Amino acid sequence: MFELIGVTDAGERERLCDQLYFETAKHFREIRIVEIKKQEQRTKSQGRGLRIDELALDVWDALSEDERLSIPEWIASNFAHDWLVTIPDGNPKLPEAEDMLDAATVFFSSTKGARATRFVCPTRAHAEVVYRLGKLGIRGDISLPNPAEKLQVELSRRLSSIDQRVDELARSRSTDESRIEDLAMLLKHWMIFGKPKNT
Repeated sequence: MFELIGVTDAGERERLCDQLYFETAKHFREIRIVEIKKQEQRTKSQGRGLRIDELALDVWDALSEDERLSIPEWIASNFAHDWLVTIPDGNPKLPEAEDMLDAATVFFSSTKGARATRFVCPTRAHAEVVYRLGKLGIRGDISLPNPAEKLQVELSRRLSSIDQRVDELARSRSTDESRIEDLAMLLKHWMIFGKPKNT
């Protein structure tokens, strides 16, 4: 091509070829940089555009049926209904396991200085489950199995699994730490109490 346009010197043609390759590579590199910047801007604007509850709904739809069960639903689906419990309001306190009188008792106190409600359970394992449910904020009627040792172990596993899963899911949807934390908290709330029907 260079010969056709009148460049007769071989050294000059080689220099022009090198220059042409350099300019072509530079051009494509600049286009790629612009494309990457646009992708980053799109990602950021999409991340800002979706609210936490919208992200949570997107994640919720991807969960398995078992993962969508609230803790009371999960207990009802997987364990016998031997002992009906009505978990009262208030902050639960559980005495030490070595306490000879109250090892199987959970105390629920509603206000400072007021007398605590004494909640006597059939076994220590039942007391630990009731305490754990009370600490989560689960209230009202729930049926527990007898014995409760298996539930006690499985409940700890379930809650630990929820913590890991919500962190993993939140991180798959955002890179912003505060959004990750908010999304994980909302998902955890839904996985413990159930997703509200109107959401």
